[in-house]
This record gives sequence, C-alpha cells and structure tokens, in this order.
Amino acid sequence: MKKILVTGANGFVGSHILAALQQQNMEVIAACRDKSKLPEWFTGEVREGDLRDPAYTNSMLQDINTVCHAAAWTSLWGHAGQSRELYLKPAFPL
Repeated sequence: MKKILVTGANGFVGSHILAALQQQNMEVIAACRDKSKLPEWFTGEVREGDLRDPAYTNSMLQDINTVCHAAAWTSLWGHAGQSRELYLKPAFPL
C-alpha cells in the first residue's frame, strides 16, 4: 500500500485531507509541529517536527510515496518576507 504524508495535518485544510484519505482506507501519515492538535479521530502514524529543520524534513519523507503539502503559517498574512522564509523556503529547499 502506498503511504501518503499530509503536511500541516492539524490545520483546516490538512485535517480535511486527513479525513478524506482515511475514509478511503489509505495509509495516511500526519506531519505537524504539534501532534496534540491533531483531530482526536485520527488513528494513523504521526511525524512531529518543524519543516524548517532539514533533518526533520529528510526523516519525514522516508518511505513516503505521495505528499499532500497543506502546511502554512496563516498568521503571517500581510508579511510576505516572513512567509517566504518560514513557509516557501522550507517547502522548496532547492
């Protein structure tokens, strides 16, 4: 079975992706900064960490076939520079 990783799993979009995939009996793995904020109904594997940490992103992607990238720092609305540093750069490190 393919493993699907959902980043930002405890956010609005990420939690809805988790629900949809879990209902389809997919092997879903949640990636988030704080596993205590995940929906209580989620029963899959959790990979907790910060996308800004290269060691975490490398380990987070181990044995993953598909990534649904829903992570975002929504509190940075109107702060383009910080958003680039905290969200876009870690998501696209090349």
